[in-house]
Amino acid sequence: MRAKVLVMAGGIVLAGIISISVLTNSQSHSSPMQQLPDGSWLKIVSISYAPTYSYDMPRPRLWQSFLLDHLLSSYSAHLGLWHGTGRVGGGSARAGETNLAAITVCKQATPTSLCSSAQMDVFDERTRKAGTAFAGATAANSDGTHQRRLAGWVLDSNVPNNTKRLILRFSELAAEGRTRQQVAEFVIPNPAAEEKKHD
Repeated sequence: MRAKVLVMAGGIVLAGIISISVLTNSQSHSSPMQQLPDGSWLKIVSISYAPTYSYDMPRPRLWQSFLLDHLLSSYSAHLGLWHGTGRVGGGSARAGETNLAAITVCKQATPTSLCSSAQMDVFDERTRKAGTAFAGATAANSDGTHQRRLAGWVLDSNVPNNTKRLILRFSELAAEGRTRQQVAEFVIPNPAAEEKKHD
């Protein structure tokens, strides 16, 4: 009986910690995961700065599958737990250029979440626009309840190397189909600046 009580107490404490962490970190632009207006969860799982890119979504381990089956969808998303696997890759930079690729995974609230002419605009720290990227290679998966979409966003132009951070703004067409609405914003270290330091 005592052991059962301790297990239950531990579960309650863990749930509380996860809840606080989700509510705190999902509101930060520097967080690699954010909740979209429609209830979806978008996470940056990898940043590539190379002529080509590839990313393999690892298969959940046994304990991860257990948490996926017992935690709320928002909690498992925040912990970086996703059903299924997948791979995206591609990109072929022009001569003298290096592509910036952001690989995201979206736990979709609906099958059309972040699919309405979605784009990723890239800015420097002074919000000067460096370019626009669109979802290239994608891999979708469903467990029967939740949809998961892995996507690679490739900026086909040089990234400024004189700024320490880059701002990635994701947007899609609003419901009326004419105006764009921003759904998420991330701030990441600038890989071009990191590369410059090592030259």
